[in-house]
Amino acid sequence: MEARAANGCNEALNCVKDWVPDVVVLDIMMPGRDGYETASALRSYLPTPSLGIVAFTSLDEQHVRETGRGRHNFDGYCQKGTAPNVLLALMRNLWRDRN
Repeated sequence: MEARAANGCNEALNCVKDWVPDVVVLDIMMPGRDGYETASALRSYLPTPSLGIVAFTSLDEQHVRETGRGRHNFDGYCQKGTAPNVLLALMRNLWRDRN
């Protein structure tokens, strides 16, 4: 497994200039552009159907869905504070579904 960390949308876009991730885990409340905008930017920059994006946030799932402004930004949701194995299982399932 290869992982990279980014602090905000611009860093995330810089990370994917020479590397295409299978799964991206985004917080919603990020500095600068929020997670919704970052997910949209990543989907535009990496127009691949195999990209899975997970919202990993303290916000509840209903709020994330309602605030997504009708755009299909996230393929999965995991609330912060959930056991790490839940997030890992979600990431694994997204990867399997797309490969």
